[in-house]
Amino acid sequence: MKIVLSILCLLQQVHSTPSALPEAQAIYDLYSTQASEAQKAILQKRKTGCTLENVIVRQEWGTLSLPARKEYTDAVLCLRTLPPITPLEVVPGVRSRFDDLHASHINQTEWVHLSAYFLPWHRYFVHAWEKALRDECRYKGAQPYWDWSAADAIIGNNVLFSGPGSIGGNGETIEHDPTTIIIPTVPPSVGKIPPGTGGGCVLDGPFANMTNNLGPRGPPIVTNAFEYNPRCIRRDFRPDTTQRSLTYNNIAAVLDRADFHSFANALDGVHSAGHAGIGGMNDDLYGGNGDPAFYFHHAQVDRIWTLWQAQDFSSRLNQVTKTLTISNSPPSANGTLDTVMDMGYNGKSYTIRELASTIDGPFCYIYG
Repeated sequence: MKIVLSILCLLQQVHSTPSALPEAQAIYDLYSTQASEAQKAILQKRKTGCTLENVIVRQEWGTLSLPARKEYTDAVLCLRTLPPITPLEVVPGVRSRFDDLHASHINQTEWVHLSAYFLPWHRYFVHAWEKALRDECRYKGAQPYWDWSAADAIIGNNVLFSGPGSIGGNGETIEHDPTTIIIPTVPPSVGKIPPGTGGGCVLDGPFANMTNNLGPRGPPIVTNAFEYNPRCIRRDFRPDTTQRSLTYNNIAAVLDRADFHSFANALDGVHSAGHAGIGGMNDDLYGGNGDPAFYFHHAQVDRIWTLWQAQDFSSRLNQVTKTLTISNSPPSANGTLDTVMDMGYNGKSYTIRELASTIDGPFCYIYG
């Protein structure tokens, strides 16, 4: 219970302070520009490997043309038509490549949150998703990101979720109870988040009536998460959460943290607020990536980490914090640069050291 309460407190306490950062959006944009310029300067000196000529640039969804947005959503739908690579004897419910990645997140949730794994593992995970879109569905672009703070941080007004070229909006408005949150600590921690403004199936946009085949939740909380269980994508927007937690003021304050441990803890707060803001499937710590909105959210999480690193690449790339278990429960060793992580059937193993930079190791991308 203690861990869930701490997460709920983060959602309540991460709030906008206009007087502290009156030029917050300008500061935020400056961080972004400086990070891009710093990485481009490194790439410009290279002749091989990841270079300025072959680097992929991830853009904010609202900057993409409507045809470019459709190319992306078509590629996501394509993944749902491709046969899975995960053996059915391992995950009986998989029916597609989309499900392969859904299964990976469910399977590793127990240790890749609130731990040393969190940022590098999710960086690798979004890359594996992006790579599948590009290599298997002929998508030419990069994984876009959701600028949480745009449109005054009102989730329903953001172009990602509203208007032509969106990925669909809130779930159908239905009466529903608070959402039960379960964190797989030892013993499990349980809490509740109040209902949002939707709660039902997403009925508009390119993913309307799309089904998920796995979950909810996962081991050790339930034993049947990998069985075939088709159901719709649900969203439950909580605009009060996004307006309180995901403003430019707050994100600039996160980026201003001087040490990695403090930064990572602050980013945990806004990360949780993003999932709670979308709600529905995103309230499920295990299976939130059954909603494609998950990947936009985590691209932004990764982007914020990149912007923080770029302030001092020489010292900030090779920093590790936290232990190898979720909220150090049960107690475990500290993570190190040599800590290894993998993507199951979706990729090989890498160390945290190899996943530290977006332009080294298996990666070759920057943020625009």
